[in-house]
Amino acid sequence: MDAPALLTVLVLVLAVAAAGFMGRLTAEPVIDAPVATATQESTAEPTPIVSDVPEPVPDAERLVISGDTAAGAILLLVTIGLALLVRLLLRIGQRPDRDGSPEPTGLQQAGSLALVDDVLPSWTEDAERALTGSADTSDAVIRCWLAFEDLCAAAGVVRTPAQTTSDFAATAASALDLPPRPLTALNRLYQRARFGVSGPPLHATAPGTTTRSAAGGHLDAADREMALAGVRALSAAVAARTGTAQ
Repeated sequence: MDAPALLTVLVLVLAVAAAGFMGRLTAEPVIDAPVATATQESTAEPTPIVSDVPEPVPDAERLVISGDTAAGAILLLVTIGLALLVRLLLRIGQRPDRDGSPEPTGLQQAGSLALVDDVLPSWTEDAERALTGSADTSDAVIRCWLAFEDLCAAAGVVRTPAQTTSDFAATAASALDLPPRPLTALNRLYQRARFGVSGPPLHATAPGTTTRSAAGGHLDAADREMALAGVRALSAAVAARTGTAQ
């Protein structure tokens, strides 16, 4: 029996138990005690008093609720409140985490790794073909990174709108057991190619060394080699994990 069904049965049992303490409702009327009035004897004949005030209407029958009834009603309300609170806590505990995906189980993790092991070699071939071809380096790096995001999504690691590409790279490396350094390098190249992020190039030989790729979105031949090295490092890591390394 799942938790919501068990909780429903518990609420019904507690409600029946609370109803047993409510006692008996009584609708017996409450009659006020007669008010004694002093009468004075008078020899003179009383003069009738004319008044426009209507005669008071007798009190209606009053519903008397005993203390047991009130205690039972309070107990029933408290029981329902506790049941709703427990149900809310159960729902909160079953919600997905912040990135919008539930925590992967061991079986899901194994399936994701197997999928990456099968798909990443073909991604590596496509990336190497794009980077070594005649295409522009910036365009090739962008296409390689977007294809990598699609690969991760197929493995169950989806980049959320709130995640930066840097955060996603760290998440993918951890979830898919990939080396973080090649992913970080490839991600930085993608940011520079896609968004023109300024900063020292990854292949700078000394502090303050600048190239044309650091100032804008265009990547040069050295960046191409850096991207190729990152792609091949990812492929080598997967090959070592699957035992297919040569």
